[in-house]
Amino acid sequence: MKLRVRVLCGVALPLLLVASAAQATQPAGNEVDAAALRASQAAVGRRTGDHAFIDQHGQPLRLADLRGRPLVLSLVFTNCVSVCSGQTLHLREVTRIAREALGARSFAVLTVGFDNLAGGMGTAAFVALLMALCDRRFTATQYALLSALAAIGRVYVGPAAGYATDPRYLGLGWPTFFFLTFVVALPGLLLLGWKRRTIEALDRRT
Repeated sequence: MKLRVRVLCGVALPLLLVASAAQATQPAGNEVDAAALRASQAAVGRRTGDHAFIDQHGQPLRLADLRGRPLVLSLVFTNCVSVCSGQTLHLREVTRIAREALGARSFAVLTVGFDNLAGGMGTAAFVALLMALCDRRFTATQYALLSALAAIGRVYVGPAAGYATDPRYLGLGWPTFFFLTFVVALPGLLLLGWKRRTIEALDRRT
């Protein structure tokens, strides 16, 4: 146990120092906003590359196919189940109203869904864990309850994260914020290691 604590401290302390140093060199909130505005204004009028996508029917779609008319671009994080889904539904309704007024082919709308590799791996592992915990006779009910319980943290911690990084409140830098999320996740990982044999036994039984 002492060895584990020493190893943990040996890893955590350098990360904390790096995060603190990065935060110290990070510009203030107003400077970040101004830099983002300058970068976005500089992109106006710039021609994008002919990127290729896959549409909702599984067919290839290139940006060149959409040239010649205004394009509304919506970027959606596919792992976002709260704001992004509502935003997409609202965009669909606004698009319907605009096309009734301007014409069906007056403009194009492109929604690009993206996710990170680690998020997909974590989701797959989490679903496998929940299925191992469920009794085959009551899979639907137990899975619904467990997934709803797991979502509580995301629902209530998400807004707190916004306050933590907002310069008007705590104003934590992103390096420090992500380091704190790493530290907060450690007890859950230790609990998984402690209960590993129990989970494996449940998985074999089901």
